[in-house]
Amino acid sequence: MMTGREGLFVFVSNRPLTASGILGLYRSRNDIETMFRDLKHGIDWRHARCTSEDAIRGRILISFLALFCMSMIRFLYPEFRSKTAESISEELSSFSLTVLVVDGEQKRRIFSNFGHIIRRLWYGKGSVPVPKAHGQTTIDGS
Repeated sequence: MMTGREGLFVFVSNRPLTASGILGLYRSRNDIETMFRDLKHGIDWRHARCTSEDAIRGRILISFLALFCMSMIRFLYPEFRSKTAESISEELSSFSLTVLVVDGEQKRRIFSNFGHIIRRLWYGKGSVPVPKAHGQTTIDGS
């Protein structure tokens, strides 16, 4: 949406795009910048101390899965859309599970440090309706 208060932009491109199309591409770069910020700060992406290609690939996969989970939390729960990956990660990292074992037998599990996100995920009001694509069928046939 253009309001006339955008300022002066000069873009040079060899692609046949309209001015508003170029502006849209320029603005969409924010999604990529947000993802890299989330990688660096949200999941504490530090210099890799990996020595093998498989270890690096594994680290990238785990990082991708962590970002995907955070994105799904934001997508499925509108109240968390304004939270940064760093704040989501911080809250989820305080959650703990203690398993009480007596005589080698598990007696009970103790969950503690429930933050707002964990409470919403754990005690949510039933299942979360997941949007489906046109023509997609869910497992239960709906």
